[in-house]
Amino acid sequence: MDATYDYRDRKSYLSTNINRFTSNFKYYYLDTQAFDNPDAKIYTIGFYNLKRLKVNASYSTYIYTTPGKANDDLVVLTTQRLHIPWWRDPFCGCQEEKNPWCYFGKESEIIFDDWKRVPGTYDWVH
Repeated sequence: MDATYDYRDRKSYLSTNINRFTSNFKYYYLDTQAFDNPDAKIYTIGFYNLKRLKVNASYSTYIYTTPGKANDDLVVLTTQRLHIPWWRDPFCGCQEEKNPWCYFGKESEIIFDDWKRVPGTYDWVH
C-alpha cells in the first residue's frame, strides 16, 4: 500500500528519514522512493503474495519517521498491482516469491476518493 503525501508546498508532515517500519502482511518490505513524483512524498510498505491475503482479515502497516516540516498534511492511500517481468532470471534470486527486487508496479488504484488530513486515524475497507 502507498501512502502519498502532498508535497507541492515543499512541506511534509513526515520526513524521508524512516526510523522503523512494520506490517502484519507476510513478506513485507519498505519500497524505494528513488523514482517517485517530486510533488509527492510516497511511503510504501509492500507485500507481493496476494494469495496469502485472507478475506475479512485486518491488515496494518506502521512507518515511524522523524518529524517533517509541517504540522499537518494531506494524504491519499492507494494500492498497486505488481507484475513479474518476463526476463526474470532464475540465477538472480527472482525465482523466490520473497524477493521484492523481482516485482514492478503496473497500475495503482485509489482506495478512497478524497485526501485525508493527518495527523489522524482512519480505517479503510476495500
